[in-house]
Amino acid sequence: MAMKLKITREVFVIMGIMAVLGSLFGCKKTEGSGTDAGNDGNSVQVVDLAEVDFIPGYNDMAGESHQNYLRYKDGEWTIRSIDRTPDSREEVTTTYAVDTAAVAEFEAFINENGICGLADRKENDNFITDYTPWSFTIVFGKVGQRKTYRFGEYQDYSDKDLELIKELKKRFEGLKVIPKSNKWNSFIQASDMFSEDFMESGRGTQEAKKRKTL
Repeated sequence: MAMKLKITREVFVIMGIMAVLGSLFGCKKTEGSGTDAGNDGNSVQVVDLAEVDFIPGYNDMAGESHQNYLRYKDGEWTIRSIDRTPDSREEVTTTYAVDTAAVAEFEAFINENGICGLADRKENDNFITDYTPWSFTIVFGKVGQRKTYRFGEYQDYSDKDLELIKELKKRFEGLKVIPKSNKWNSFIQASDMFSEDFMESGRGTQEAKKRKTL
């Protein structure tokens, strides 16, 4: 009996040591990156980014208007773009489905390049009348623990800052791939690339092959 208790105690000690080693050397999930298991068992991207608003500069005197909103809702990321051209009074809203992995890459670019630090740049006096300047609002964290960073056109930036801002705009626009309302667009556009005489005479003459009876 004493021998059995001793073995059991040793087993618990070994298990405790393994648990400590696992916590020290195991993979640590970094908030805002990496992967986690979804409810269906599939691997999903973990993103700390909450939302991004991007307003490109435009001439509001002519009635022009453009807004872009990246959001996560009901288990999916989307970008809602609201646009109005100078010659129209009607706003056109387009919603794009955005891949979570693409959002994670976008977030990594923000973090690795210190994009949020641009919010600390000093404001300047380069005000333009009848013009809405470009701006970014980037929000991280969950509700109640969110951190918001805002920066825009009327701030002083270095040449390096301007290059990063240019790349940021490019990457944000790159998230808008296929409108959510019509995911068949790419297929339809691809089918339009075939020439008019494509398979005009069917599949051609082919000899019928004998197949084994099932």
